[in-house]
Amino acid sequence: MKLPLGYRYAATYAGIRKNKKDDLGLIVFRYAGVCRCRFHANRVQAAPVRIARFNLEQSRGLVSAVLINAG
Repeated sequence: MKLPLGYRYAATYAGIRKNKKDDLGLIVFRYAGVCRCRFHANRVQAAPVRIARFNLEQSRGLVSAVLINAG
């Protein structure tokens, strides 16, 4: 599989899932880029959702990495 140039990738098993397969991934960009997100409109939101929304507002939508969990 060919991956795009200008990015660094990593994955590991973090114990999020029960089966011992990679369940946490990180993509780091060479340069910060614009991130577009759509957050759910529920009244009750988990702390990570509120933190992500706050951080995106503070950075004006620029990100230099994305952390993904599979769980």
